Amino acid sequence: MGCFSGTGEACARALVDLGAEVHGADIKPSPVNLASFTTVDLKDPDAIAAGIASIGGTIDAVFNVSGLPQTFPGEDVVTVNFLGIRAWTEGWIPHLNPGAAIVSVSSLGGMKWLTRQPLLREFIAIEDFAAARQWYLDRAEEVGDPYSLAKEAINTWTQVRAPDLIARDIRINCTMPSPIDTPMLGEFRKVAGDAVLGAFAKAKGRYSTAEEQALPLILLNSDAASFISGVCLPVDSRPRGRPRDGRARHPEDDRRGGGRVNIPLPQAGGAARLASLLASRSGVGHCTVSRPTSDPSRLREGGGISPAPPASSRYYAPPPPSDPHSRPRPNGCSSARSPTSARGSSISCPRTTAATGSRACAPPPARGSLAR
Repeated sequence: MGCFSGTGEACARALVDLGAEVHGADIKPSPVNLASFTTVDLKDPDAIAAGIASIGGTIDAVFNVSGLPQTFPGEDVVTVNFLGIRAWTEGWIPHLNPGAAIVSVSSLGGMKWLTRQPLLREFIAIEDFAAARQWYLDRAEEVGDPYSLAKEAINTWTQVRAPDLIARDIRINCTMPSPIDTPMLGEFRKVAGDAVLGAFAKAKGRYSTAEEQALPLILLNSDAASFISGVCLPVDSRPRGRPRDGRARHPEDDRRGGGRVNIPLPQAGGAARLASLLASRSGVGHCTVSRPTSDPSRLREGGGISPAPPASSRYYAPPPPSDPHSRPRPNGCSSARSPTSARGSSISCPRTTAATGSRACAPPPARGSLAR
């Protein structure tokens, strides 16, 4: 569905090149050499049902790539981008072969779908086409941008339908593209402006192409993704998540709250070893622990864990172990086998000379004591 231009055309063309039997539908004829083409208006539920009946047979994959920008009336945007896509897909479900898959194009414009679940669940629960359109008209001011609403609904519907469909050996997923260099980009520019659209192009210094958005659709509907369902996949080239190994500090760490941790500790004795453990597991480069104080300023200064890598470098490398049997720890301490330890290791850390009298991590245990 949606093979006239843009990502839909690119997807249909790639599928044909791969040897698939592709039956396309759109409101305008497609330039791709398809097995068949059927004219379908997604604003009309009768036309949707007629299109499904005209194509007939059973199929292996549904590609939903139709959409309207906000320059169209809001009711049409919501109808085509969600209600029509849903009706088209639900109409095909009885005709899907075992192992079939469905994929829809959503958008980063729908990225906040998880924050509006009560509203979206109410919307997608309305199965009647006309009643759902009326629901939007009655709440147009409340729900805001119709394009975002429709894409949020696509995301929610994808995840709500996934459990039932996977039980029938049918997968359903969607992608969330960043702005794409297609004719529709000009329409989005009229609404959002260059500044907003340009922010999504910073990752690679350009917008994605239609082909770059079509290939993930084909991947999700292929056997290569046979164990993937209910996924809303961002396709925008931006990194998500960073490894935290205690060696590198990203410039954004401080803004994200990943650069420092301050945890008040009730007792400096056992708390020191807790600090060592927390620092090593959180991948930080340094920790200090001091005895608790009732003075809030001192508490912030030295009454908790305050990790930070050395100021001289973004990178932190733990000192070499002094014992061939010891191993480096992420917080600068070293652990070594101890003949007196029931657990086979002890922890030793260099003391600090801070004015607050704090000490780094934990002192080595006395001979004959257990390392806890």
